[in-house]
Amino acid sequence: MNEPVLALDANGRVTLANRAALELTGQAQLPAGRPLIEVLRIPALDDAVTAANRGAAAAPVEFQLAGERPRMILAHVTAQRSAGCVVVLHDVTEFRRLEKVRSDFVANVSHELRTPVATILANAETLAGGALDDRERAPEFLEAMVRSATRLGRIIDDLLDLSKIEAGAYPLEPQEIPVAEAAGGAMRLLAERARAKGVELRWLEPTEPVGSVWADEHALEDILGNLLDNAIKYTPEGGHVRLTARRAGAAVRVEVADDGPGIPPHQRLRVFERFYRVDAGRSREMGGTGLGLSIVKHLVEAMGGRAGVDPVEPHGSCFWVSLPSNRTPLKTR
Repeated sequence: MNEPVLALDANGRVTLANRAALELTGQAQLPAGRPLIEVLRIPALDDAVTAANRGAAAAPVEFQLAGERPRMILAHVTAQRSAGCVVVLHDVTEFRRLEKVRSDFVANVSHELRTPVATILANAETLAGGALDDRERAPEFLEAMVRSATRLGRIIDDLLDLSKIEAGAYPLEPQEIPVAEAAGGAMRLLAERARAKGVELRWLEPTEPVGSVWADEHALEDILGNLLDNAIKYTPEGGHVRLTARRAGAAVRVEVADDGPGIPPHQRLRVFERFYRVDAGRSREMGGTGLGLSIVKHLVEAMGGRAGVDPVEPHGSCFWVSLPSNRTPLKTR
């Protein structure tokens, strides 16, 4: 069996264990004759074994197994016909992670949608209550409704795009795209926004030719646009946003670095999650949907690449994407 299995005698001592069980419990050899509580120090599991040996029904036991990579384990204890019992261990780490992601997503999307909907409703009720006849204030209420409806539309559009990408239904037509050309197009689209905020947007010419990437033109435009827009948002007035690229083996690594506040180490792995925000209040004030970086990651992976973020000294962040320079997808790490 692929699942870890332990056989115990009537006294709760190990009699047999398969290779998967030895690996899971960190045992070099069969711990024959040792009580299960010494092999897996989980009191609730020991209680379930005792109950099974007494003929009582033993409920499944879920526990966290400590280690370099903590895992969630679900244990089923079944009494044998003669004596003793069998313990089957299931690694449910990924399942529980996905459950949490789904739960967090439902909570987050509800929260994100609630704010603009509440604003639209409040302003509509105010107008219906007589403010529509107020020539001075009525336009303010209408403008607030338009802003909220626009934000609501952006969130829905991003959610639909993300859903299509995850389902493999997002149309991608990879081709050879010159990196410098794609970078120049993305910078032209956001140049005015950078100027309006007083942020210098620069293309750092690579020291060596980088050539092309194998990518979908519109997807690459969305990726670079999201990264540059994000960098401009978080870079203070007078700061710099730098776009560059370089060859990295069979890939081309495109980097967007900024002078913003940076991202704490424990949050860098989560910034690509849907609706995850390092500073939630500030992000909403800037009009972000909280889905841009998630879309970037999914698009990059759909084209056989990788995405990540590194710190910039003394402060700031460097978001990067690594895309294949030919039709061969990159190996995941």
